[in-house]
Amino acid sequence: MVITANIGNTHLHLGAFSESGEMLFASALSTQKKGTAYDYAAGIKQAISTCGAQGQLVTGAILSSVVPSLTSVVKKGLELLLHCRVLPLE
Repeated sequence: MVITANIGNTHLHLGAFSESGEMLFASALSTQKKGTAYDYAAGIKQAISTCGAQGQLVTGAILSSVVPSLTSVVKKGLELLLHCRVLPLE
């Protein structure tokens, strides 16, 4: 499973895709300008669990952002939670 995250000014949009490209879930969290990596890790974990994708092997994550101040924070949160490579798009 590959996780995708898109940081916007008001929402962090998440998606997960199988190795064959099938979308497994889509979700959104409110963007928290003062959120920590641990805050984002907890929110992402809850979204994955709520969508029923917990326990699936995550092979990587892709991150895009229009909020540069949050890019490294969310990247660290994804790394803390998923223990995989996170590729930030520039």
